[in-house]
Amino acid sequence: MGFPVCFALLFLATAAEGAAYDIELDGNLGLAYRRDNLTWNIAGTSTGTNPNILSELAWNQLHIAELQGELWARLKQRFISRLYGATGEILAGDNQDSDYSSDNRQGEFSRSNNAAGGRVLDASAGVGYEFRLFDRTVERYAYFAPMIGYSLHRQNLTMFDGVQTVDPGGTVPRAIDGLDSRYDARWRGGWAGFRFRMEASKRRQMTLRFEYHFKARYRGEADWNLRSDLAHPVSFVHEARGEGFAFEFRDEFQLSRRWGGVFRFSWQAWTTDPGVDTVFTVDETTGQPSGTQTTRLNNVNWRSYSFGLQARYRY
Repeated sequence: MGFPVCFALLFLATAAEGAAYDIELDGNLGLAYRRDNLTWNIAGTSTGTNPNILSELAWNQLHIAELQGELWARLKQRFISRLYGATGEILAGDNQDSDYSSDNRQGEFSRSNNAAGGRVLDASAGVGYEFRLFDRTVERYAYFAPMIGYSLHRQNLTMFDGVQTVDPGGTVPRAIDGLDSRYDARWRGGWAGFRFRMEASKRRQMTLRFEYHFKARYRGEADWNLRSDLAHPVSFVHEARGEGFAFEFRDEFQLSRRWGGVFRFSWQAWTTDPGVDTVFTVDETTGQPSGTQTTRLNNVNWRSYSFGLQARYRY
């Protein structure tokens, strides 16, 4: 069942329940443009040495078309909750894979520049308590709500149409035939933050949201399809703890009693502490598993922003 159908069913079920318990509901659905960057690098040993950066992967300028859905509920004008979901298709992007023999990115002995694609998925749920404030200078109300919640974010990234651009022992540039590798990144954990909204007029309000994601769990799984010495479909796994910051601005306007529109801009930045890179090797002759190797995952960094329009229906 696709994301739009699931969101529609969830909205209808919650709306029916809300009618019985006097809950105010706002359901939003819209499209957005999103751009992401994700990078990670590993060391040569588990202590972070020999060299301190052995391999580095970067997915840059990922252009994403995203479908977003959201459901806000307010009980007795005080308690609020939010359900959010989004899915997106990566339309274009770049990937670079570099390997180094010396510390601090010196002695680069291999580099490939590749096309990037894939999909993204986000889900979040939160609850809070809203305080109403009255600004006598403008005769308008403002609302502040501390919130807590839990979220999941996935980037399923691919590499294809590869070109070898650095190879001291070979001819460059040259095409990398058959490249079809993937890297699946997942961030999940709790968050704490707030929502602040203010009436700009009778038909318009502006909202600021902030989330701090603490002790987020990170896991990355890769399938390096051209490496015959690595296992498939999972060639290596990354695990680490991290944190993230998310910011959102919304300009909401009411078109009628039920319908409205929302302009939404969001930005987020995530990073991990040092973690573990576990590589699964195979015997190239027999194809059977031959063991595991571990080294230090130095860090993973993810940056993202998006902007778009949503249609809002108020129940």
